[in-house]
Amino acid sequence: KNPSTLQGQLEFYFSEENLAKDLYLRQKLDGEGYCDVAILAKFPRVLMLTGQKGETTQVERAVADAAAKSNVLRSRDHGGRALVGRKEPYSMSDISPE
Repeated sequence: KNPSTLQGQLEFYFSEENLAKDLYLRQKLDGEGYCDVAILAKFPRVLMLTGQKGETTQVERAVADAAAKSNVLRSRDHGGRALVGRKEPYSMSDISPE
């Protein structure tokens, strides 16, 4: 995982280590573990890595493209919205409160 690339940053966001402590992202996941790219596209680090300022559609496309190239992430379309999630589902029951 190389967080200096968009793909690496997305893989970090969806890593078990990060999801175990990232309550905000966990709350944004649907029942199948997917997150809307529109949410990810607003993350400051994603904006920095894409070099986009306010070009939401371009950032969303970059996020979806990076996820599609990943070996650990998956993307899908749901009602015209692109979603990103882990290829190996993350079990929320594995999370132990700290």
